[in-house]
Formats: sequence, structure tokens, C-alpha cells
Amino acid sequence: MLVRTQSIATKGLLASLLGNRAIILSELGRYPEAASAISEGITILDELVRDEPRAFTSDLVTALKNARLTYSISGDHEAAAAAERRLGELRPG
Repeated sequence: MLVRTQSIATKGLLASLLGNRAIILSELGRYPEAASAISEGITILDELVRDEPRAFTSDLVTALKNARLTYSISGDHEAAAAAERRLGELRPG
């Protein structure tokens, strides 16, 4: 995958752009495409959080919140619940 050879900053930008794309697609009612974009962004952010947790955990939390909403609106309640569980793992306390 191309992402593996990119710098941390480039990966962060790509994850952000994918999140923005997911929001736009969701607003257009194109939920399967939105879910795909947010899923790809979360995959990138997972890698970034492993390497730089302080820099990217808040971005991952935001992406998971957006994913939860996108999945919920699209009727994929199982995926929404999975995003919620991931959020619970990242939240302190």
C-alpha cells in the first residue's frame, strides 16, 4: 500500500482528507462511499496512533465519532456499535 512509504505528516493529511470526504459523501446520502472513506482514514490513523499517540489520538477519536454517526444514519448499527466500543477504549476513565 502506498501509505506505508509516506511521511507521518503526509499520512495525517491523507487521513484528514479522507475524513472530510466521508463527511461530504454522508451529507450527499452516499453512505457506502462515506463508510469506505472513513474506514480507510481510521486505518491510517490507527497506524499513526501506534507511532505518535500524543499527536494523533484526538484525530482518531474524531474519526471514530464521525464513523459512528455515518454508520448509524446508514442503518449499520453493528458498525456504529463497534465504533462506539473503540471510542470507549480511547477515552480516559
